[in-house]
Amino acid sequence: MILMILYTKVQTGLEQSKREAEVAAALEETERPNSLLNSGQLLGFADDPEAEEQDVEESESAEEDEENILGPAEKMDLKKVRKEPYGLVAELDYVSAGRISLHGSFGYIAVSLQDEKEGGISALIENAVTLEELGGIKMGGAAYTDILGGEGCALIVPGIHNQEIARRRKFLYIEETNEITGGIVAPKWMMEKMANNDYADAVVEEALVEELKQALDQGNKLLYGPVVIPEYDSDGYGFLAEDGENLENVWYGVWNRDLGTITKIPLFH
Repeated sequence: MILMILYTKVQTGLEQSKREAEVAAALEETERPNSLLNSGQLLGFADDPEAEEQDVEESESAEEDEENILGPAEKMDLKKVRKEPYGLVAELDYVSAGRISLHGSFGYIAVSLQDEKEGGISALIENAVTLEELGGIKMGGAAYTDILGGEGCALIVPGIHNQEIARRRKFLYIEETNEITGGIVAPKWMMEKMANNDYADAVVEEALVEELKQALDQGNKLLYGPVVIPEYDSDGYGFLAEDGENLENVWYGVWNRDLGTITKIPLFH
């Protein structure tokens, strides 16, 4: 999937020309049936009904605030962070046979998965960012940060439970370019879920939680899941678990309920 970033912030004349060319290419892309631009909408304040109730002055101020944070996301120092506690919770944002993403107070991490010849599964961290540009990730209270994960991107909504926030700011993190932006094209399915205030992409099968807990080895704690793996023909589920308090102790698992097996996949080597 090709995610095109449409924004006008440039630093040099050379970059200006390059970005103008990219915009022109993006416009051509809208004619293609599988284009992200063709199936999405621009993310901004217009999609939020509460935004319409704000006066012009507040709207301009909010837009300036968003413009100031456009740019690259701060990379996570994995060597340091992996040795620190992961926090109260860790959540899966996206689950597929070849890719997952997760977040916690430590930040946002996207991981690719590959089948090994020996029958196991290996994990490779492709993106790990703190999202400090958005005030970091809050995992509790009114400041809770909601994240809707997708293939190669994540929709981020800071302070979603704070009823005093008049307008809800939404941002997208694009993994391919490591960019955060508030004025981009989002996939249609993501916009539809957002319109319904549904930010839970990796949906937990609540009826199977206790069964999975019983299937885990002693000393392992279930953090999130089980979540259906769409591409699996069998009864396959993905989940997060830990065997220690630090981030490096968090691992991803694939539970084959039909066979009664669990494949443990370390995320930090």
